[in-house]
Amino acid sequence: MVPAEETLHIALRGYTETAIKASLEAISQKTLTKIEGVVNDWMSVEEAIVGGLVYSLLPNLVDQFLDNKTRGLIKADLDKKENFTRYKHLKKGIGIVQDLGYIKSLEIYKDNPNKFKTMLEAA
Repeated sequence: MVPAEETLHIALRGYTETAIKASLEAISQKTLTKIEGVVNDWMSVEEAIVGGLVYSLLPNLVDQFLDNKTRGLIKADLDKKENFTRYKHLKKGIGIVQDLGYIKSLEIYKDNPNKFKTMLEAA
């Protein structure tokens, strides 16, 4: 799952960076703490869209082509990530991608990352 996840991070990073720049421009007094907060917040949003895509698509492929033992490893990975701030939106991201579908989710993120972020915050 990691290679697929990292490839998606690379593919979506430009959209995330654009959103980070826009968020930073909106801050009147830039401090290191505020800048780090913006970057960390957007990284958790990127983790949510990427995780949503990966965890919505790959388990089905695993079920179809591999044994059922792998499903437990996927759940263990999700449970472990739950303890990290970077993944605070991960489960919500998975739910959004499953509800909207991966194509619509990607379209939203590419068109307007803030819209996806707002969806996460409302979930």
